[in-house]
Amino acid sequence: MNDGRRANAAGKAKAAKIGPVSRVKVPAIVAGLAALLFAMLLVLWALSRASDRQSVWQVSRPITAGQSVTAEALVPVGVASDRDGGLIPVSDKSPIGLVATHDLVAGGLLDRSDVSPRPVLVDDEQAVGAVLRPGKAPADLRRGDVVLLTELSTAGVTSGAVGPTVVRARVIELSSVSTAAQVSGGPGIRQGVEVVLAVAATNAVLVAEWSGGDRLLVVREARK
Repeated sequence: MNDGRRANAAGKAKAAKIGPVSRVKVPAIVAGLAALLFAMLLVLWALSRASDRQSVWQVSRPITAGQSVTAEALVPVGVASDRDGGLIPVSDKSPIGLVATHDLVAGGLLDRSDVSPRPVLVDDEQAVGAVLRPGKAPADLRRGDVVLLTELSTAGVTSGAVGPTVVRARVIELSSVSTAAQVSGGPGIRQGVEVVLAVAATNAVLVAEWSGGDRLLVVREARK
């Protein structure tokens, strides 16, 4: 009898020890699984968000209408993939070297309509062509440069009595050309440059006269 009572008491004590431990462990395991599942869902959500984005070009510095787009003026930026299809992806390097069709502000996303492979004349501008002999233009002149134009007299100074007239312009076309020039004290041929300049309409006739009389001098402004 006593042995049976002892065995029964021992069984109850053992059950009492096991029962509470089970009730503690099960909720902890469930909570751990829930946390793991939540973490997995977060990872899947982040991956889906990343796949929904694309890298496009953003303008990092202002570009004036008609100026060439340089690599330094563009930076990559991520945007939602459902944005307008006109945005140019960074995998497309074609905008570099093209000209801006209008003034581009820093921070704006580059759209295909923002650039053009052809020279662009903005409002109140006219194109004026000129053939410049060596010494009449910078050797490193290139399309998109902003330049200052002035007139030279045959004596090598400006012909204005009060002071030189200076006209601001943009180079929209540029090519090398052989021109007649003085070489080592005698006539010869040197490599000059043929340009097309975008000039304010009010100054177009004046610049054309300078060009036609071989009195046009071109000075390049500092590039931004």
